[in-house]
Amino acid sequence: MKFKKTLASTLLGVLLAQSVFAAAPTSGAYVTDFVNSYVNDDGLRSLDTVGMILCFMGALRAEQKVGAGPYKALVDKSKCEKTETETTSAGASSAVSYTNTVVEATRASSADPMLGNAWVLMKEGVAQTIYTNTSISEGVSSSAPNGVFTMNFSGYLDATPTTLGMKGTLTSTGSTLTFYEEGDQGFGAYSNALTLTQSGTDSGSGRASASQAGQATTDSTFAYSSTYFKRKKGTEDTQCFSRSADSADVSTWRYGVYKADGTRLDLDNPGFSLTYTSIGGSPVTYYGYAGFNGVNFPDAALTAMGSSATLSRPGSSDPYAFTKVGGKLTKLTKVTTTLDTIKGMPIRIWVPSGGELELVWDGTNMTKTRTISCNQGGCISTAASGNVTAADLVSLGLQIAQGWSDSLGGSVAMGITSAFASATPIYYRTRSTVTSAAANALTLSCVSECLDNTTGMSAALLTGSPYVTVGSSAYNYLPMLATVAKTYTFSAGMMQYGSVAVDASAFSSSQLAGNYQWGLRTGSLVSAADTSVKCNSNGDANTAGDYICPLLIGEAADIYEWETGNKSWNQNATLTLNATAVTFDAPKRLSVTVSASNSTLPAGNSKIGATMVMNYNGFGDLQGIPGSCYNKTTNAKTTCSSVTGYAPDFSLKAGAELTEGSTTYYVKPIDQELRFSKVADSFCDSLTLPTTATLPGTATDPKATIGALPVVADSVAPAVIHGIVQ
Repeated sequence: MKFKKTLASTLLGVLLAQSVFAAAPTSGAYVTDFVNSYVNDDGLRSLDTVGMILCFMGALRAEQKVGAGPYKALVDKSKCEKTETETTSAGASSAVSYTNTVVEATRASSADPMLGNAWVLMKEGVAQTIYTNTSISEGVSSSAPNGVFTMNFSGYLDATPTTLGMKGTLTSTGSTLTFYEEGDQGFGAYSNALTLTQSGTDSGSGRASASQAGQATTDSTFAYSSTYFKRKKGTEDTQCFSRSADSADVSTWRYGVYKADGTRLDLDNPGFSLTYTSIGGSPVTYYGYAGFNGVNFPDAALTAMGSSATLSRPGSSDPYAFTKVGGKLTKLTKVTTTLDTIKGMPIRIWVPSGGELELVWDGTNMTKTRTISCNQGGCISTAASGNVTAADLVSLGLQIAQGWSDSLGGSVAMGITSAFASATPIYYRTRSTVTSAAANALTLSCVSECLDNTTGMSAALLTGSPYVTVGSSAYNYLPMLATVAKTYTFSAGMMQYGSVAVDASAFSSSQLAGNYQWGLRTGSLVSAADTSVKCNSNGDANTAGDYICPLLIGEAADIYEWETGNKSWNQNATLTLNATAVTFDAPKRLSVTVSASNSTLPAGNSKIGATMVMNYNGFGDLQGIPGSCYNKTTNAKTTCSSVTGYAPDFSLKAGAELTEGSTTYYVKPIDQELRFSKVADSFCDSLTLPTTATLPGTATDPKATIGALPVVADSVAPAVIHGIVQ
């Protein structure tokens, strides 16, 4: 009996028809890897918790370890938590958030239930130990569409280990499935409840509710058939949706990438999990991850680790030396392509007057799709339309448009001295972290957004900007005398200004508030020896000129950015093993030309024919598809706001080809979300919403039943890492 099953897909019975590509692999992991598909509906928010729980528990693979005794499993919590913030997600963010879990699965005989106990050590957010006890006695059948099982869980806060923070019960008996959770973890009392009654696998009805102290309680009823889904949330109008997968919006949050023989594509030097055990008092073991993007641990662990620590790799007896400096230097190297390769893909450019303008090349014209303005309260996106000419952008004060492109994987620049055409060059930049040794050899120049040193920033942040004035302004778009430009040097990997480090790693959250809550970053820096950015006072390029032109910096082969702050991503953490630096491979840059056959885009869509360059950080982590916002009541696309959802604009189908040079790989969605398409209410006239559905109101704490956390030695490697048996 397989434990892994996502409730929402069970609830709505969605089966995705995958296109078959002739050259796609016919064996190996490509064929056997599980596809997790589920439906996201705003009226059933209580299912979010259920879906997260079942995703988490499914990643433990208890059914594969029956009778094996207690074992360790690492679950990437971020992959089980669906966020609605704007991300570069053709999947998910590359940040890994491993949660350590000890699991034990038993079964007395083939006639007895499978019993699974898990002790989940949550160290992020509300630190707690979660106890779960699950009994699965029957698999899926016509009389029991969800199988027969009961799962009890509870959470005890680390700060007060004897205090119950929450408890819940999920039960499936015959055609009825119920869920109830209640608790108070420092944010006020809350509860979530669900009752679902099914008629076979294709129809049913139910009720769901969610309450939180200080917020309005939501109570929704729903009914569904094989073709339609009807929902009424509170006092809102009843909504009717088609259950057809063909008309639904499909968002893929995780992809697998495979070789021609069906085996998974991995990096030669991929990231790996690590542990850190605090020193003194009552030692606490934290689990983290090291990879190309740095060393990631919970904030509490990073604080305890300080600037240096000794880490362990599960399964290895060799100690890893961890060192950290309070900032990070990133090198951005220019690559050239053309507008035609990103046809239909949005690029966001920064305008001198402030904010951003989103543009799309449709193959003939450059069109604007929205404007974006940001302040300390956040960003506001406003829909826009109409063609934009090169002259229009020049009138805004631009000679080179600089900004961001999801499809190209990062920052972009585009010359606008002549009319736009398919062959117009556009430049994007690959990113790499500069090692301390390499940074120490650099001298960099800055003419705009030049960070002050630690002392200057600390004082300035109390009342204003952390940037120093260059000439007459901290923000310059006009030529600046090279002798006036600010100069940075490096010592022990830290950037120096005036012989003092540019270091905000020890700043408080009150100092780094508002626009600076995510850290501080310079404008583009260039090597002091780079003559390609030199110009005359009128802005004409001149490699022997006395001025540095900010607009020419966007065309330099290499530029640099320095960031610093109190977050882990603002700092450069490195590992050494036996005095040798541990290296990690950069993400693979994989290309795909979008078509109606290899994506969910319809024929004629403006993105058809575009070539996307995507970042592959390892299995399950493929990024680069642009996204947009949708109305969470109707699922229709809309202008972004604080109450909208966000999702990738389209998905790649199973078997779509990705290329790296002359090598071809194949993609397969492994984590998909569906949002049903709104249809006329009359289509749901035959569906009756329940009027007497009773919600459960009690839950059982399993802590006493399963007992204390079993001891599994630190030297024992995890047996399962997010669903993959090692």
